[in-house]
Amino acid sequence: MTLLQKFDKIVTSKISIMTETDIQSNQQQQQQQKQSDLLQKKQQQQLSRPSSLTFSKKYMKQSCSSSISSNGNGSNSNGNNNNSSGGSRSSMSVWRTVNKIALKDDEHMQSKFQNRIDKMYPPAYSSNIRPEQEVMLQQCKDAMEWAVVFPDSSHILTALSTLKSYCILKYPLSKDDAELFISNLYTILIDHCKMIPLTTSVCAYLFALLRDARQQVDIIIEWRPLFNLFKEVYNIPERESTFIHVNETDISKLKTNLNELIATSRPFFSVDSFKEIQDEVHDWFCPHAISIFHGVYVLAYFLPTHHLVELREVPSWVNLYFTFWEYVENNADWDERWLYVFLRVVKHATAVDWRPVASRIYTHFIRVIDLSIGNPKFAHLKPTKHNIPASVKIAHEECLEYTFMGATVIALLRHDTMDLFKKLMSSISTYYHPSNHGEWTMPILEFLSSICHAFVKNHLKKPFPAETLNQFLETIFPIVLLTLYSKNKNYTLNACKILKELAYISPRTILPSILDRLYGSVNSEELNRLISELEVVSTCFHPLISQTEQFPEGISHVYNLMELVMNSMDPTYPNKSSAAFKFIYRIFTCIPLNDETVYTDQETFSNEYEKQASLSTASFLDWSLLLLDKLLVFIKNSAVKKDVSGHKRKMPSGTFLGENIDLFFNQMSDEIYDAVLEKLAHFFSKSYYPDYYKQYSLLLKSATLRNPSKSLATFLPIFIKKIFKYSAHDDKYMIRDLTDEEYGWYISLIGYTVFKSGNAMPEHKDTLIRICKVMMASDNRLIVKHVSKIIRKAIYSLTRYYPSNNTSIPISLLSEQKSHIKYWGKTNEDCFPLEWFQPTENTIQMSKELIQIFVKDRSKELLDYVNEINKDNSLFNRVKLLNYAKSFSSIMRTTIFLLNDDVLDPNRTVDDCKYNPTQRTVSHGRVVIPEFDGLVVDIYQTFNQLQTLLESKKSDEVHILKYIAKTYSALGFGVRDIPDRNSDVLFSKWRNLKKLKSRNYIVFKAYKAHLQRQTNNYANIPVSKVCRDILFDLKSLSLHRYKEVRKIAQDSILSIVRHHPGAQNVIVGDLVNTYIEQKSDEEVCGTVHLLLAKQFLKTIKTNFSYFVRLASSFMAPCDPKFKTNTRHYILHFKQEFVLSKIETLIHRPHTQLMLGHVENHTIVPSEIIAKQKAFIDEKNSENYELLKTFSEKICDCFTQRKDTMTWRDHLILQSYLTYAMSTFIKQLGRDSNMKLAENVSKFRNDVQIFLGAYDRIFNNMNSDYPISRILSVNIISLFQIQDSTFGHKAYDDFWLKPVKSSAPPKLDIPELAAKVVFSLMATRIKTIVTPTFLDKLLKYFCVDNDSEGQNVGLGLSTKTITPLWPSTRHGIPSNCFKIQYARLFFELVSVMGDSFYDMIKPHIEALRKKNDKEEQYLLSEIISGLARFYTVTPDQPKSKEAISYISEVLLNALKNCSNDLNDTWGICIRYIAFNTKVERVQWLSDTLFKLYENPLNIFSQSKSIKFLKALLFEFTFKSKDYLDRLLLISHKGLSDPYKQIRDENYRLFTHVLVYLVEYQEKNGDIITLTPPKLPVEAVDCINSIVADATNEELPIETRTIIKESLISVIEFTFSKGYSNALLRMVPTLLPKILQFTADTNQEIMKNSMICVASMAQGFYYDHNLITEILAKIKDLKTSSWRVRRSILPFLQILYFNHSNFFTPEQSDTVYSIVIQSTGDSQIEVREFAKDTLASILMSSRGHTDRIRNLISNAIAELGSSKATSENVLQKHKSILILSAIILSSPYQIPSYFPEILGVLARYRSSIQPLRDTVQSVLSDFWRTHKDTWEEEKLSFSEEQIELIHDTVAYPSYYA
Repeated sequence: MTLLQKFDKIVTSKISIMTETDIQSNQQQQQQQKQSDLLQKKQQQQLSRPSSLTFSKKYMKQSCSSSISSNGNGSNSNGNNNNSSGGSRSSMSVWRTVNKIALKDDEHMQSKFQNRIDKMYPPAYSSNIRPEQEVMLQQCKDAMEWAVVFPDSSHILTALSTLKSYCILKYPLSKDDAELFISNLYTILIDHCKMIPLTTSVCAYLFALLRDARQQVDIIIEWRPLFNLFKEVYNIPERESTFIHVNETDISKLKTNLNELIATSRPFFSVDSFKEIQDEVHDWFCPHAISIFHGVYVLAYFLPTHHLVELREVPSWVNLYFTFWEYVENNADWDERWLYVFLRVVKHATAVDWRPVASRIYTHFIRVIDLSIGNPKFAHLKPTKHNIPASVKIAHEECLEYTFMGATVIALLRHDTMDLFKKLMSSISTYYHPSNHGEWTMPILEFLSSICHAFVKNHLKKPFPAETLNQFLETIFPIVLLTLYSKNKNYTLNACKILKELAYISPRTILPSILDRLYGSVNSEELNRLISELEVVSTCFHPLISQTEQFPEGISHVYNLMELVMNSMDPTYPNKSSAAFKFIYRIFTCIPLNDETVYTDQETFSNEYEKQASLSTASFLDWSLLLLDKLLVFIKNSAVKKDVSGHKRKMPSGTFLGENIDLFFNQMSDEIYDAVLEKLAHFFSKSYYPDYYKQYSLLLKSATLRNPSKSLATFLPIFIKKIFKYSAHDDKYMIRDLTDEEYGWYISLIGYTVFKSGNAMPEHKDTLIRICKVMMASDNRLIVKHVSKIIRKAIYSLTRYYPSNNTSIPISLLSEQKSHIKYWGKTNEDCFPLEWFQPTENTIQMSKELIQIFVKDRSKELLDYVNEINKDNSLFNRVKLLNYAKSFSSIMRTTIFLLNDDVLDPNRTVDDCKYNPTQRTVSHGRVVIPEFDGLVVDIYQTFNQLQTLLESKKSDEVHILKYIAKTYSALGFGVRDIPDRNSDVLFSKWRNLKKLKSRNYIVFKAYKAHLQRQTNNYANIPVSKVCRDILFDLKSLSLHRYKEVRKIAQDSILSIVRHHPGAQNVIVGDLVNTYIEQKSDEEVCGTVHLLLAKQFLKTIKTNFSYFVRLASSFMAPCDPKFKTNTRHYILHFKQEFVLSKIETLIHRPHTQLMLGHVENHTIVPSEIIAKQKAFIDEKNSENYELLKTFSEKICDCFTQRKDTMTWRDHLILQSYLTYAMSTFIKQLGRDSNMKLAENVSKFRNDVQIFLGAYDRIFNNMNSDYPISRILSVNIISLFQIQDSTFGHKAYDDFWLKPVKSSAPPKLDIPELAAKVVFSLMATRIKTIVTPTFLDKLLKYFCVDNDSEGQNVGLGLSTKTITPLWPSTRHGIPSNCFKIQYARLFFELVSVMGDSFYDMIKPHIEALRKKNDKEEQYLLSEIISGLARFYTVTPDQPKSKEAISYISEVLLNALKNCSNDLNDTWGICIRYIAFNTKVERVQWLSDTLFKLYENPLNIFSQSKSIKFLKALLFEFTFKSKDYLDRLLLISHKGLSDPYKQIRDENYRLFTHVLVYLVEYQEKNGDIITLTPPKLPVEAVDCINSIVADATNEELPIETRTIIKESLISVIEFTFSKGYSNALLRMVPTLLPKILQFTADTNQEIMKNSMICVASMAQGFYYDHNLITEILAKIKDLKTSSWRVRRSILPFLQILYFNHSNFFTPEQSDTVYSIVIQSTGDSQIEVREFAKDTLASILMSSRGHTDRIRNLISNAIAELGSSKATSENVLQKHKSILILSAIILSSPYQIPSYFPEILGVLARYRSSIQPLRDTVQSVLSDFWRTHKDTWEEEKLSFSEEQIELIHDTVAYPSYYA
């Protein structure tokens, strides 16, 4: 039976199966339809027309309400529910039930929505919002229903777009509606999203819906469909793919969206899914396979944990997960994922006592933080850091391991782990000091920040006990203060945010300290310190003044802080000024500038602080005037030029000048405002700073918003007088003779004065209109430009809605005749109502007059003038036309929003087979002036005639044409309304876990919401007739011969297209035609620029007819008539066109409804469904025909232009052919299985499209163009023609009792279809590959191995590395072997069998005789392909002969290869053996052993070991015989006299030990996971090495060699992340290595010390093992002081790493050994013991009893007698202990310090070595405490202070 017959049989059986299934499905759906009637009625009760959209139960169902069992325990130890209904409950449902959290009901959501309407929107249109919401909701449902019926990209995107608008407007969804949309989108995602961009979009919307509705819905989501999508996206293979797409689309955004969707869906997975997911990935957790990384990703993303709230004890799988975690060492990505898993487990299993495992978790924290410990010279000995391989890694933007750790710490605090937390923070506290910068700085700051954030967040939800809170603050606060003074600004701001959060929960602890520090730094020269303190008090300003009960004195500091901050506005120091401005901003958000002393007598103050604060407001007037003076000077002195050539200025970043000035004016009382206004009027009447007009005009704009009437009355006369002379006789204004800069300065100031003046402007209407008319009549271009801006701003201010003030409290409260102190810092509830400017009849009337005069009348004037020029060309006045065009381009930007343009494009077609929603109306207070209906058409016609005139007579009038294009852009809504300039960056300091908001932030959000409604209203405007004509006129200008005109026109087109979705379709066809015609350089450059824009490129690539037309035009050679730049532009277009990451849709799928397999219960008429099916059939047929023609054209072009084609053209053509192949293959099976089955015969015909392209690319491997050849090889190699499966997965056989996946088997029809294609490809290959073809091919391959070709080939080879290979955890070097070439030869021999072997054999013979690297590279690739084929398919007739021959060739090549080729042949060996059963590769291991046993020299011997190791990396643990043999070989090689051989052997020995480690034990049928341990034979081997190293009978040279090898093995094992192999051998090995530190051989001594430090870096998660190690150390008896000294760094590092894991007895043992060492007879040991003791005391500062005992004993010993030479040893011991205690707290002053320092000071002149020790420790103390000495010296006596001051002084860090 042929493959095609097999295919037909499978498909036929599939049809019958599906037909039966569909019948049952129809019956079930009918029942479900009846059951959902009640649900639908509830959804439709507010809507006039019912919808038939139903809750899709295919991948989702309703969650049953869960209940807690009588014993309070609803789960077993595995984390699964015991109830039979466990599968019908979601994980989140269980969480809600146990915690008694109710779902948010619809009434709550509607009430919340109504509250938003009432408070956030202008009253004028707020009543329209709810009816519009109901209409839009119905549109969303209708669009979704059409998308379910017709799940093509057009309908799905329409549904998403409608839903997006609904959500952006913050409209609510009921519970039923939310579940409805989620369920149907989920079905669309799984069943119908085949294009990557569509999948990306649906994932994003599903994520947003689930996130917003998580407190409303109660559903169960099936996890496996998401899991299958996850595996597909991340290429997690279950079998080897038949085809790897040759034109991969960029899926980084899809990955991000999918990850977010999974994380949001996870709580809604069923309880049963927990066990199912565990079982799914269990077998992947093999420590030697790359699948282990897939496993942890799946657990991290998919494992639901909310239901673990029912757990009552630590489940058994927690220890299993600890074991898995500890498999992989020193890998940050791996640790991050496990931290995430454990965080969620601990966080949700709140009823479990986590104390028993908390110490192990904390020890993992220490390992992840990875600090340098002990002697700095050992810092480089930290274990090598690893990463998850790039082919497996799921990348994300930020590293979150420290965030997860901080949250886990706080979750554990609920389980009585404060002692562990204190110990951890004590251990790492010194690393936070700003002088201790290193690679750890940012990570530990993130850790600190996440701890504080999580603590405050948890505390606000459920307060911690007071004792816990106090202990937490005592531990954290000193550390945060240390980080505050970092010279890195980000670190400082991070500390500020932490302190702000803490200040909200404990102001009495936080605020006094930071205030004292700020006041103490005011007169200090330490600028960095002052800036930091300004930042922190600024950040904490709101908690300082708002918590009047907990910290009443806070408000008394306000005025002092205001003065201090104003004095800090120093332009000389930008950072200081930035901090001051941000502080001022915070003050203005909280404090009204009002004199409250007038209410002092009538006000009853609750405390003295309120009275002080009230009295201080008497100085607010003077302060405000001084601040204004400061601002005026600051602007002039700090604003810098925008660029070298320009004159405009900009403020330094961080000053937020506009925002500060705006709040400054809004906070003023009327009295202060009048005084400030007077001062400003004097300034503007006397000052002239044209370069600074933008900065100074901010004062005018803010003054106008505060009081428009007073501002206009004050400033307009000043500026008018500056510009005009007024003739009272003629009642005329005449423009003064000024410079252009003066005109610009004063006219701009008028514009900013009138901006947002609202109701006050009509009072000055006559004056404003008169002066504007005079200026508009001017011939001066600058005057016309600026007066146009005045008119634009005036129209905007008269007709737009905007907040009328930005005060910190509403005007109604501010106007109360009583003290406003109580409103200082008030938020949220005291912020409403908001005041809006809303257009009135007067303001609208004034805007009508402005439009009439400056738009309508001038339009008529311009039209008349154009007609006159047409009659008489001599009347042409360039300046006059330019001024007309310039004024319209500016004024129309705002005017267009007041005009109607309702005449739609007559060429617009409405497809009744598609959902065509009516245009949405989103109320936003738009003012429409009906008197000007038709004005848009008039203006367009005027400018169209002007354009026609210029193009015919004056085409070089570039400036006028540019303004015509800008005017067109404004007419087409291309330039949107004046945007709100503010951003929310300034509110970052306001963000807090209490979710408090200042009023100005609420005003900002309300205005943003209003603008969003405006944007949404104009988001989908249909293309009008005028807009269509504008697009074609702009298209004409975009092809202009002047680049300046082209650019403006092109930008205008793109702006209009962005505003009108679908507008690109109006001109895209015309653009394509223009490009194909290629008449001139200008036309080519203009069309290419537009077609490369995102909107147009997407349109032409998703429309296959456009794609084919353009791509066909690329086949012709570039016309030589074009300029060089134009030809380069065309080439760039060709490249971008084919390389753009946009998929082309060839095949449109059918649905079950279209095929008639289910009944139609939708709102879509059946005739529409039938019509759509006919359209799809026709379009698919047309596209396939186009694809066929297109492929044939390309193939013909290769033949016809063979001799004239450049290498670039050849490469581009090949890229198009590849694209065509890829498009066809990727869309195989895009339809439902039934549709594919019904069209098998058509599929066979269509497949010819692909085969012709394949033939061409296959032949291109022998083309004359190197890059094309290399790319062709890569493409051909990606087709997996042979029906290959995994011979053996890397993790197979690891588990003694594997857990099989519960995934149902899947019949993959598309995969079968692809195999049919490949069977036909195989036939083609047999006819193409001839001896002549092969001979030429191999010659080219050798040529392409030059440097350039090798680089290209290796770059492609790197992309071929996938999770399939290498599948073990050892990566491969990608700089010496081209994987695609090996795959190619594998495919060729797979297709041609033994005939190819016979054909290529002579070439192998020729290559094996050559020694050049190029030939050897090729030989390795041929051998790897052939050898792998005959290895995995040993049933070939010539298998034995071929294997024998390949063995001979391989042996010879390996024996004679140079060192440069070692890696190449090593990869060849690995390629042959990967994922292959061991017994099939026996011949390869025999060959390698033969090579090892017959070396030519030591270099050959060394190489043979490398090759054995390469095979080991593929075998891993699977071949016990191979491992045993290598163990013997490497053991023997450790004593080889040649170092090169020993070095290779110790690495091999280590890897053998790694694969010999046992992780499981089997006792009958019971499998238990055990700590990693070596088998007996490996232990014996190591013991024999140790014995030989200390065997006195052996020659000293032999012993030295063995010692070196033993040290190398241990150091390599621990430093490279393989410590699991030797951890249990440490009690045996450590004493021996310690003895080696006293070896007479200096090299041995030095390396053994390094080895000891490396062993100390290991983590020993076993108390028995630690006890055994400590016992060995304690019992170690030696006379060598070097050995005794070497013990100390080991203990220091071991204790630091395990301080939270040690038992009390183990800690006592460490202290005992170290304290004993302080009395050692050798001073070097004693000094080292001092440092070690200081380190371990630092890790256990909480044990104050131990410290006090040490102090009392030491002081008693020192006081017992005078120091003499006889008792100096005992005295020195006591001095060292006290010194260690001082050094253990380098940045704090514990209560016992004065006493210790007083004792030590008495010995500063004592005998040696006491004197040196004391002087050293006092010097260290002074060095670390000098900067804070002024605060700390209060703890000391005068005598102690004098003694300390006598030591050496060091400069301040903060200076």
